[in-house]
Amino acid sequence: MKHTALIVTFNRLEKLKKTVAETVKLHFTSIVIVNNGSTDGTSDWLQTITDPRVIVLNLASNNGGAGGFKAGSQYICSSVDSDWVFFYDDDAYPQSDILDKFATINKEDCRVFTALVKDLQGRTCAMNVPFVKVPTSFSDTLQYIKHPQRYVPDNKKMLVQTALLNKSAVIVPTY
Repeated sequence: MKHTALIVTFNRLEKLKKTVAETVKLHFTSIVIVNNGSTDGTSDWLQTITDPRVIVLNLASNNGGAGGFKAGSQYICSSVDSDWVFFYDDDAYPQSDILDKFATINKEDCRVFTALVKDLQGRTCAMNVPFVKVPTSFSDTLQYIKHPQRYVPDNKKMLVQTALLNKSAVIVPTY
């Protein structure tokens, strides 16, 4: 199975260096880094990476995180042979055993996984907890405030550290 890491960065070179150092230790088939118009020396540093798995996309301007992930996704769809894509920002990186853990999951009926994001102290990052159901109305929002557990997946449904998409089932039909 082929796995691609998709990392988006903007003006956080020191964090990106750590993220890339941890990512290249893993057995990703490809590592796509989208430089979202950084002005802090990121482009120059990215040119020094010699790992043949690393593909750098330098955007002319900052299109925001979503714009960076869109550009990376479009590139992967047209140019990278991959079964699964791991999405994360320049201030995050997967645990060293993520691909081993991912290999043990039954993916037969799944096209998308979201992951439990933890900080360096091992605490869950609340802003990154995915929803089972996104509140779409005022009533839903009130219900979420009263009963958030109805909207958040339990730990059995969560992998550790990032968002994963099946390229052929999700990304390609979207673009």
